Amino acid sequence: MKNNKLNAQKSLTVLQVLPSLISGGVERGTVDIANAAARKGIVMLVASAGGQMTQLFDKKVRHITLPLNAKNPLIMAGNALKLRRIAQKYDVDIIHARSRAPAWSAFLASKCCNIPFLTTFHGTYGHRTFFKRLYNSVMVRGDAIIAISAMIKEHIKAVYHTPESNIHLIHRGVDLSQFNPAVIDKENIKSIYKEYNIDASNKIIFCPGRITRWKGQDQLVKALALLPAAQNYQCIIAGKADKKGAFERELKQMITKNNLSDKVLFIPEIPANIIPAFYALSSFVVCASQRPEAFGRIPIEAAAMGKWVIATDIGGFKETIVNGKTGCLVSTNSIEELSQAIEKALNNPQDKQALFAQEYVKQHFSLELMQEKTLALYSALGQKRA
Repeated sequence: MKNNKLNAQKSLTVLQVLPSLISGGVERGTVDIANAAARKGIVMLVASAGGQMTQLFDKKVRHITLPLNAKNPLIMAGNALKLRRIAQKYDVDIIHARSRAPAWSAFLASKCCNIPFLTTFHGTYGHRTFFKRLYNSVMVRGDAIIAISAMIKEHIKAVYHTPESNIHLIHRGVDLSQFNPAVIDKENIKSIYKEYNIDASNKIIFCPGRITRWKGQDQLVKALALLPAAQNYQCIIAGKADKKGAFERELKQMITKNNLSDKVLFIPEIPANIIPAFYALSSFVVCASQRPEAFGRIPIEAAAMGKWVIATDIGGFKETIVNGKTGCLVSTNSIEELSQAIEKALNNPQDKQALFAQEYVKQHFSLELMQEKTLALYSALGQKRA
């Protein structure tokens, strides 16, 4: 026990656990919290199978490579033993798990070491069968649970009957030093136009996100097909396709069939460091997801850049978009409504809403706010071990 250790936040030792650090919102949140904690003097450990995002850690953050992306029960049991040894070696105060398979290993290690166990509930997960709910239940076995949106908080209460007192709502946050129109280099914008064959004379519709049916790119293409042929725009669909690429091929066939080949540009992957510039050159952003997003970073990134967002009226979008002020919410099942919203945005620039959108994100969805709330929860949990 560290009876003399936990009088100040800086003396905590926290171990974050997740499958890997290749890419994604879970990984981004892990890096953001680890670096903020390290700057505050918290001893921060991160265990994962590794990946390119380990390069983003502050030099004070220690990454430990373990096969935490495995779902084999024997490997998971081995990971539990390894995490227990790590917790004992570094005198860990809190284990913070962010995904189900590694969370089971982390949960067992925390029980063996009598360490507070914290989870972040990042999605709804499949929960129709008893065995699925049992597998998912590790995410609500923590001494505290972080819900990344109000939607997720209500989901946890409804499906797992978790007491509200155990759930802490901490929205994801956007880095306002990076997603800031004032820091965008105009010369960089010009080079992006040239490199990616973007027509600077057009109004740009930006649709970032994985190319998969539930993200609704097909709905977007159908909506574009309803626009007047003379409408001046270029739509950028930016994101990786699934491994087989079947849906992407379907999209391209749909685009050809509707004579939109000169209107739609596919960009497989945009480097993270120039994503803010893509928002900057865009006229507005479309998020046409057909299933609820647990949170969804795109609307807050776009709003931070002062951009109007057209999104479906479901999930986290209902929390991150102020309808009529920072964007427009449309029905998931109405191609006509989506098309009308796009046409209106093309013909009526939403520049007046830019400052409101930026201020709204600053007040509710900044990276600093997410970090402050998470570190405060670390401190409160750490006191339980004093």
